[in-house]
Amino acid sequence: MQRMLAFVPLDQRPVCVDRVKYAAGAAGFDVQMPDMDDCALYLDGQTPKVPRGINGNGDRILAWLLKMSEAGCRHFIIHLDQMFAGGLAGSRFPDTTEIGEKEESIIAVLVELASRKDHRIYFVDTVMRLASTANYKGYGLAEYHAFREYGMHNRMPMDESAFFTPDELEAEKQIDRIAALYGLDEEGKTLPTGTLTDAQINLYHGFRRRKLLLINRMMQHCAGTYFITADDSCPKPTIMTAEMAFIEKRMQALKRQHVLCSDTDCSGLLALTRCVNDLYGVSPRVRVRYFGHQADDFADEFDTGTLRESVNMHLLGAGAAVEDEGDVELLILTRGQQEILQNQEDKEYTRQIRALVAAACENIRRSMPTIIVDASNHEWMISSWRHGFCNLQDELISKVELSRLMAYSNWNTVGNSLGIAVGTGIARYTYLAYGEEGDQSAHRAFVKSITFSCVKDIAYNCRNKEVLFPWTFAHWVSHDMGWARFGFYRQMMAHAPGREKCEPWESCDGEHLVNEQLERCMLHNAGREYAHCARRILENLSGGSMAVSLKDGEKTESVPGIRLSRFRCTLYRHFEIGFDIELE
Repeated sequence: MQRMLAFVPLDQRPVCVDRVKYAAGAAGFDVQMPDMDDCALYLDGQTPKVPRGINGNGDRILAWLLKMSEAGCRHFIIHLDQMFAGGLAGSRFPDTTEIGEKEESIIAVLVELASRKDHRIYFVDTVMRLASTANYKGYGLAEYHAFREYGMHNRMPMDESAFFTPDELEAEKQIDRIAALYGLDEEGKTLPTGTLTDAQINLYHGFRRRKLLLINRMMQHCAGTYFITADDSCPKPTIMTAEMAFIEKRMQALKRQHVLCSDTDCSGLLALTRCVNDLYGVSPRVRVRYFGHQADDFADEFDTGTLRESVNMHLLGAGAAVEDEGDVELLILTRGQQEILQNQEDKEYTRQIRALVAAACENIRRSMPTIIVDASNHEWMISSWRHGFCNLQDELISKVELSRLMAYSNWNTVGNSLGIAVGTGIARYTYLAYGEEGDQSAHRAFVKSITFSCVKDIAYNCRNKEVLFPWTFAHWVSHDMGWARFGFYRQMMAHAPGREKCEPWESCDGEHLVNEQLERCMLHNAGREYAHCARRILENLSGGSMAVSLKDGEKTESVPGIRLSRFRCTLYRHFEIGFDIELE
């Protein structure tokens, strides 16, 4: 019998909703979420479907959480940015720099909820990122880059030992000391603000202080396990450094269970895995194997540390243990050397790719649960396809039975890829090893989970988006004809001949033009670079088998037929898509 899980998403993007539904279902949970109208974000030029603001509704979500508790739900994962600011973008530009009665009432209810008998609550929050959100509340890409550059400057060093205090008032004084140094460089001189105005800088500082005050009060009064993520940071000291040190020391002083890592979009998946491992009282042993020679280089420009450090923090957050001999193997391809690839194929890197694929095949042969993460740099992947060099994705599709993997990812940042792969793969392993057998709904959810990751991360994010969409889909969404310049809705309405109304899953009459183009590119286009990538993935998955139990040796079943439909672009950015998955 499936257990109920109440999940408050960060916003309505597929990475925060669809992936969680599939991963939670694959781990034996009946995941429930609030009405998406109460969680949705709307960017500039987009009209909400219901008469409300452009962010989520914390009050309605709070009432929903209480109803879930009364209905017998005992497992909760709650994104605090959604509760206090209506989502991730809202947390970077909330309606106020202060904490008022609304925030205090939300904290009071969460404290009471967390104190209820047998409730397991996992709170997810962020350290505010360096940059603003593009196309939100009047800010564009120019402001995004300006704020990121401003935030990346190192600030004056602080005595981090002073942050270790269980006293709430003393902690708030420490926050004020941190905020007082926001505008000063490491020598105490006023930082240059570039094109940003004083008013914009003051708001930026005020928003950061507000976030610290909110998490400080939550830590002080509310029991639970906390996942705090550095939202879009970089591997050097920044304005975030003192904030992260403060949170870490305060968590230690208050003896709160917590993890602090770089991966905001997928932090809900990490909390899910911790929830599953806590439920069964286990800490899976994970053997990590790196292929490539850059495990100790910085993960990417949005992380706070090296790839190895990021991997270890994700596994720690998931409630797993890194061991020389593991119950699960995590195979990771590290960064490639772009300067070599631009001129000729890197023979050593090709050897590493093929060694990873061989390891995956051997693991499948001996029934070792396996997770794969491609942490190579994105430019390397694109160049390898365009030059016809060996790449991991084609090797996986042609040589590995993808449905036998616990998880795969290479979506967006390295931290995101780790969050997806660790979050979905470890949760699935724990369920197969310790959960009840025979739940077909869990196995069908797993098929959707691995399908979504492979089709989206390989066929779209790595391949299709770069090769075909600059001349098709991105033309409508991101370039001159798209909403970024004139407004997506007006453009689509003007190009909607013969359509009187939109489908229930579309947002406006003309959206079908973009969605049809998206589906055509994903499923029907051919070409030297593309070569029916999504169809090859579906053929691989549909012809394979999947593990359905790991209790007394591995038991497998055949994967049902898979059909994809209703391709769509969430928030009308070609950065993020969703689609429906139907199983026979």
